[in-house]
Amino acid sequence: MYEVNSLASIFTCEATAILQALAYIDLRNLVDATIFSDSLSTLEKLCHFQTGSNHIVMAIIDRWVALRHKGVKVEMVWVRAHAGIEGNSRVDWFAKKATELGEPLEVKIPYSDVIGTYKQKAIANWQKIYLSGEHGYNLKFNEIL
Repeated sequence: MYEVNSLASIFTCEATAILQALAYIDLRNLVDATIFSDSLSTLEKLCHFQTGSNHIVMAIIDRWVALRHKGVKVEMVWVRAHAGIEGNSRVDWFAKKATELGEPLEVKIPYSDVIGTYKQKAIANWQKIYLSGEHGYNLKFNEIL
């Protein structure tokens, strides 16, 4: 099991898991495989990708096409998350354990993930300092109708 950098978005983690599954299929020389994912956003992005998409999405497409050229059939199936499906609950448990015990996985995190994380931290800090009055100013906002 692997752990992805904490700056990575859920989307990046889910997409990386699919990329790792494709690598496993290739490594084991499987000829027919199904990847189940509860990440609808990742699967939709794969169906509607564009040139210049997230580099992980492009890597998935490249790997998927390469496998297809080798005669490997790979199907991807969406599984509804948190719907009481036994296998999905078990996979979620393993994913959580991987974040606690897993080996780090070198993943080039998309710029948007890093910016998003720091933007959220900056907003939280700003709210803590300025809205609490800790800086010596009491800010008041007037609602404009």
